[in-house]
Amino acid sequence: MAGERRKIPGFFINKRNTIVQIVFTTLFAFVFINIYKPFGSERWYNITQLQFFLFSGLLVIQGMVIVLLSRIIMFQVKKWRTITIRYYAVMIAMEIIVMAAFYATYEKLIIKDDRIFIDLWYVAGGNTALILLIPYLISSLYFAWQDKKHNLEKLIKEKGGGEQSQFIPFSD
Repeated sequence: MAGERRKIPGFFINKRNTIVQIVFTTLFAFVFINIYKPFGSERWYNITQLQFFLFSGLLVIQGMVIVLLSRIIMFQVKKWRTITIRYYAVMIAMEIIVMAAFYATYEKLIIKDDRIFIDLWYVAGGNTALILLIPYLISSLYFAWQDKKHNLEKLIKEKGGGEQSQFIPFSD
């Protein structure tokens, strides 16, 4: 099968993992933005630390709502179609594009940034991609590891059949 038509593994799109991924991504984004202050964001605007904390919290919540809506759409699509790797990648790209558009709009209308919209959108897109893709990658690796671990345990039980396991446990 072609790579773009391959069905995405179930652990990427089951409800439990989706909820865990959204919560983890939200917490990661909030902590990352407030501790690391990426891209010199604390110098962008003349606001206090408390204001920065509150505004970043509102932006993260808005981003979480966009991701939540995206995943609700995915679960609706899943009822009629197979979710492919291509669809999943496009869905994540669309989350980033939509969030970047919102953030660029906020900068243009609320903060009155002088740059043209496309420049604001481009910078917001880069920042959004970095802040979203890191926890997406971490959670995806964790879910894949959990799936492989579950499959190995299942295989051991099937092959063991009451006999002593032929696998040798190694501890770190």
